[in-house]
Amino acid sequence: MAATPETQTAVGVRLSSLGFAFNPFERLEASNDPYISGYLIGHDMFSVAWETAPAALFAPPGGGKTAMRIYTLRACWKSESKYRKFPISYDLPFFANLSELASLEAHQTAIAAAAATDVLLACAYRPDLYLSLTVPKRLNLLSLLRVALPVSLEYILSILAESGDVGQLSDYLDRTYRLPDPPPPEAAAGLGKVMLQDLEDAAGDLWSGPAQFEALLDFIREDLRFESTLLLLDGVDGGNLPPGDVQAQFDVIAPLLSQASVWAKANVFLKAFLPADLEVHLAAQARDFYRQSLRAQIQWDVPKLAEILRRRVYVASQGRFGSLDALSSPALRHVETLIAERARPLPREAIMLANLVLQCYLAREGYLEPEDIQKAEQQYLTRSIFPD
Repeated sequence: MAATPETQTAVGVRLSSLGFAFNPFERLEASNDPYISGYLIGHDMFSVAWETAPAALFAPPGGGKTAMRIYTLRACWKSESKYRKFPISYDLPFFANLSELASLEAHQTAIAAAAATDVLLACAYRPDLYLSLTVPKRLNLLSLLRVALPVSLEYILSILAESGDVGQLSDYLDRTYRLPDPPPPEAAAGLGKVMLQDLEDAAGDLWSGPAQFEALLDFIREDLRFESTLLLLDGVDGGNLPPGDVQAQFDVIAPLLSQASVWAKANVFLKAFLPADLEVHLAAQARDFYRQSLRAQIQWDVPKLAEILRRRVYVASQGRFGSLDALSSPALRHVETLIAERARPLPREAIMLANLVLQCYLAREGYLEPEDIQKAEQQYLTRSIFPD
């Protein structure tokens, strides 16, 4: 039974009284969670995503592909290495209709939109990227952004100039793109005003289709001075293709796999976060990419899953506590580990079970007790066997 607005309000009030700003287990899909950047934890497989080489990382649905993609993006901006890497988050269903991505040219147009989005957000979070450019380079960038960005550049810059809120910009363009240490609102607003003023002198449509893609890559390398670009491919199993049609998923990304070695020579490295079922197709139908790229399976154990849950509790409680143990009776300890032991070994499954535990607890007064976990586990198993 779906929760009524009244029930949701009551749960929210109870969560607030317990010290939570929000329910940390409510959203199962990382790309739809506005707090995902705060939840991220490290993983042994990250080294594969970080290396300057084409790579494929495989995981089943709910296995952490999107979280790993976002972790990689943030790591690029946190790194203190002189060999800077610029991340482009190419979330397929966000930037294109998957059924229309039948050619490399179609992908290049969609990637240009993703690159323009990320360059603009990067400038908003790091204003010196833009302000340190010469005027001709600024105008060149603005001309590129105006044609490649999937929304009106004037409108976006107006939002930034008025609010100075880079988080609001992320919400509008890509809520998964949130960098640490954002600029003060006055600095962000000042950037927006400068960019709006510069936009008045920027040229019109100078590029179309794949030319936008090439021009943006050139700008990232030559003008922003990044040593390499990481093209973070995600979402092949999250679009409008028939569910379970792995061959159709492969056909969508095949042009990118074929181009990966060419891009690598220009220091553009494809990082593909893919469903586990696709690995067989890559091995059989994209042999060159499969042989030449780094590969890894994203796997999770109980300690890592428990760490995910504890991190969510810490963020949602705004650092007040780091475990559901804070809500538990003396009869219950190591709640996140108990949940991780009972869930299937995937982040989404552990989060789902944790949400059921929290809901069982919120349905009554008192402490979190062992019976809350038992009841939640019964519901979890029932939902898995008889899905809604």
